[in-house]
Amino acid sequence: VTLTWKRSNTSFYDTLTDDAAVYSFGLDVTKNFSDGRGDAAKVEFLIQNSTDNYYLTGSLNTAENVWYVTGKTAEANSATHFVPTAAGKLTVKGLEDDAYTLTEVKTDSAYTLLKAPVQVVVSKSGSTVTATVDGNAVNMSAVGTSAHALVPFTIINTRGFDLPQTGGTGNWLFPVVGLTMLAACIIGIIILAKKKPTEN
Repeated sequence: VTLTWKRSNTSFYDTLTDDAAVYSFGLDVTKNFSDGRGDAAKVEFLIQNSTDNYYLTGSLNTAENVWYVTGKTAEANSATHFVPTAAGKLTVKGLEDDAYTLTEVKTDSAYTLLKAPVQVVVSKSGSTVTATVDGNAVNMSAVGTSAHALVPFTIINTRGFDLPQTGGTGNWLFPVVGLTMLAACIIGIIILAKKKPTEN
């Protein structure tokens, strides 16, 4: 910003120039599958600011394969679902230094969802920037002239299926079905034993 001031009755003028440093960070996520066969393009994430409890909205620059943060929303159903590329890369730029949770809300049908959100914290103190992922320190990667721009980490899905959450109908159904099958087997054995012919 440059401020110029002068008096109307003289040719004298002076200027004052000042600037403000704006810091912006991002996530560099690598999405993998335990057997290397899943489709990363079927994965979706929500990103929430843990400090102020808002969700991020963003738009995808298809030429760069980079998501840029465009705003925020208080409601999860109006938040952006951030999708990795088919190669498994998810780059999101435009985050402030703050705490975030990355929640997987959809994955390839043959794999299980992450059991808990990934916790990412970006901290800035003066010119020093640090980051942690689930409490573990990570080395931030550079973009252009910025040495600490992106937080790199990897998310892996394992093959399988998700059981209903605790308290869901499916949880009590599994032991009931199991006990019923066991009882049927025992009854069948008893009936067969009674029908076995005796030797004279």
